[in-house]
Amino acid sequence: MADDSLAAATTLRARLNDAASQLTTFPLLGRIVPEFQDTSIRELIVGSYRLVYRVDGDTITVVTLIHGSRNLIRHLPGGPWDIE
Repeated sequence: MADDSLAAATTLRARLNDAASQLTTFPLLGRIVPEFQDTSIRELIVGSYRLVYRVDGDTITVVTLIHGSRNLIRHLPGGPWDIE
């Protein structure tokens, strides 16, 4: 069972890395995050997870990775990139 969890985690990590690497070429690939309605705050859905990122010119910053069942606003950590 532990091997299954490790395999699943490894697969998810690879999928997340692939999704994030696409952003270097296609930064507007993800949809606008509905909670913010700001064209610079976007997300890619990877499996059950939301990879939320900010586009600022040529800079892409991953804001958070959160399970889709979670409330993004409630669980968003504060920081220098604060988007609220």
